Amino acid sequence: MPTKGVDYIIYICFGNHPKAKPLRDLIPKILKKLQEEQFVSAEDLAVLLGLDLRNDAQRAKFYRIMSPLMGQNPLNIRFIAGQRTGGRTEYYLAKDAFDATFDNTKKDITYIYKK
Repeated sequence: MPTKGVDYIIYICFGNHPKAKPLRDLIPKILKKLQEEQFVSAEDLAVLLGLDLRNDAQRAKFYRIMSPLMGQNPLNIRFIAGQRTGGRTEYYLAKDAFDATFDNTKKDITYIYKK
């Protein structure tokens, strides 16, 4: 079940367009996997999403999902960062974006409990 922070990330990356729904539904899986493991390879994320990176169309879909998370969104916020090591790309959660999301969530909780 996505939390308010995850919903915020999904909205920033993919907006509310009906054609983006299949992509929006995959974001919580990606974020959960990256939260559980510090670094996750592109191949492991593709398997999680049911994609094969050797197939050109599926590789394009993988990067269509990942690019808004990596900063190509209207606000240019990086939620995920990539690092190339030994010929493999590994992804991890970008700390700055999640610190900001945590601060916003903390403000919301503080506001609710002050009522």
